[in-house]
Amino acid sequence: MINEIDWRKASKGKYREGREKVLREELDTKKSTLQARILRRMKKGTCTVKTLAHDLGMGERTVEAILSFMVHDGYIEDVSCNNTCRLCPMSCNQDTPIKMYTLTSKSIEYLEQ
Repeated sequence: MINEIDWRKASKGKYREGREKVLREELDTKKSTLQARILRRMKKGTCTVKTLAHDLGMGERTVEAILSFMVHDGYIEDVSCNNTCRLCPMSCNQDTPIKMYTLTSKSIEYLEQ
């Protein structure tokens, strides 16, 4: 027979586990909402980290970190620039290396949901 103190301890543990699950789900939702905003903005056309940071109300380094996670998760790809593309909208030069990303098929499918 479980006494009242043991029952309270057990119920607190279950509550804590349930609360952690809810918090994880909330974080996943916020993460996916943020990713969706970034992907929609990127789909519109060329934008800079500075522009994304301004649109999201975040710091540039934070946005760079999010982009790194999105590369890792397969939503965007890192594009290397060899300064050979005459049609490039970035108009970069050899003195200024530019980090560019492109949407993947995974991100296009995600946006179409």
